[in-house]
Amino acid sequence: MEPLISVIVPVYKVEQYLDECVQSIINQTYKNLEIILVDDGSPDRCPEMCDEYARQDSRIKVIHKENGGLSSARNAGLDVATGEYIGFVDSDDFIDKEMYEKLLNAFKGGEAIFAAKCNHIRFANGQFIPQKWWPNKIDCILPPEKFLLSIVSDNVSHIVWDMLIQRKNMYVRFAEGKSNEDLLFNYQLGYYVEKHNLSLRLLTEELYFYRDIEGSISNGNKFILSVIKNLVYMYQDALQKGKQDIANILYAKTASRLYELNMLMVTNESLRQQFYCEYQKKLFDFDWKGLRKNWGLRHRIGLFLLLYCPRLLSLSCLRSFVTKKGIASPWK
Repeated sequence: MEPLISVIVPVYKVEQYLDECVQSIINQTYKNLEIILVDDGSPDRCPEMCDEYARQDSRIKVIHKENGGLSSARNAGLDVATGEYIGFVDSDDFIDKEMYEKLLNAFKGGEAIFAAKCNHIRFANGQFIPQKWWPNKIDCILPPEKFLLSIVSDNVSHIVWDMLIQRKNMYVRFAEGKSNEDLLFNYQLGYYVEKHNLSLRLLTEELYFYRDIEGSISNGNKFILSVIKNLVYMYQDALQKGKQDIANILYAKTASRLYELNMLMVTNESLRQQFYCEYQKKLFDFDWKGLRKNWGLRHRIGLFLLLYCPRLLSLSCLRSFVTKKGIASPWK
């Protein structure tokens, strides 16, 4: 019998996009699906729409819950999922009709594959923009020792909605109350993958359509602040685990986000006040001896400017100097 795929769809204030999303899942060429719509306390017509979908298609389950955010909704879906494989679709996006059939076929073979991942297309302002997240021109397998490095260095996308994951390898859950939860999820999953010697199969075909909506959770100052906190957490964790190569990349990503935030702060007084009071003096409050030991002069200058002279980083010459890294790609 064909294995069951559980597709988890968090739903919140997407009334105008929900039908296109759900129909793209219902119309998959692979039919043995369990479609879990998680109404995350949506204040519009989405709850009623979800119930109507369930009446029309017996494969659809609906969960109604109080609003808890994207991670909470995904975890609620995982609690009731019964499929051998797990997929995620955001409710303002849509997918190619063959996406899950092709992702499932990617598991066939002798390798220990824990997940399959495709490319995606960004849909913004009525235009489709292909997003190539790895340089290979053919389908390939990412070995376990390269998964974490590839994820944190952005050589492979850290998002989860373009993946199909074996349920038995869903070792981690999504961190609730945080933004950029996909990166945290894959960061934690990376250690599990390495420990159990599992590989990721990458498909070059673009099968997922990501709708870029202005004002969405991934666009805005609060998102950047949350991302910075997550990056600092992962940096500290990588140092504690002795993963210096991973820590170096996470430092560079943290610095890049800080410079991005600094540019926003130049014209946003309230954001600047929030940043200084809540984050600026705490971000690097750890292991100064380790920093001096492991960082070069460029890193130390960058850290000093971030903490004490952030406005100077609006100068492009300084910004490019302290962020220059030369990190080798894990594909080489």
